[in-house]
Amino acid sequence: APTPTAFSGADPFTGDSSYQPVEAPASSSNANPYFPKTTYLSFDQANMDAILAKLREFNKNLSSEVQVDEASLASLTDVSKGTITSSHLNTISSLLNWPQDVVFPCLDVLRLVMRLPAANEHFFSDPSFLKKLLSELSIPTLKASNQMLILRVLVNSFKHPPGENALVENRADVMTSLTAVVSSSNKN
Repeated sequence: APTPTAFSGADPFTGDSSYQPVEAPASSSNANPYFPKTTYLSFDQANMDAILAKLREFNKNLSSEVQVDEASLASLTDVSKGTITSSHLNTISSLLNWPQDVVFPCLDVLRLVMRLPAANEHFFSDPSFLKKLLSELSIPTLKASNQMLILRVLVNSFKHPPGENALVENRADVMTSLTAVVSSSNKN
């Protein structure tokens, strides 16, 4: 009869060797570079020429009360390069007053400037800014393109503390607005 020490590593009935677990190394060298995500993602891509063409097209068909001068529109090309001035911020604020059916290129510009600290701080220094975005998002008849762009504005707002803080502080209102979007008939 085999002795008890003869059984180590062998099946006691058949004598075959058994599975011996190997201790895993303390740290994994194959760590996934994508998880956990420690920074916010943002929507950075844009065709500024196409956005400006659409702004110009809509601008010339609007009433004079909400029209923006051509030089101000043309200067918005700078925002895609990361440059923002108070003149740009005033122009963008004016554009956001456009009617709902033509505001989408304005929202696209807003999405881009939210990545810039000065613009993020400028817009979120006004508490009514977030309330206006969220109320627009909650409109049941809001065009799908406007919904998507407002959501992207909100995502890019997390890039800097003023936007991040405002969204976190108003998370209940944000979630209420997001619920309205999810329950909409828009499949996107």
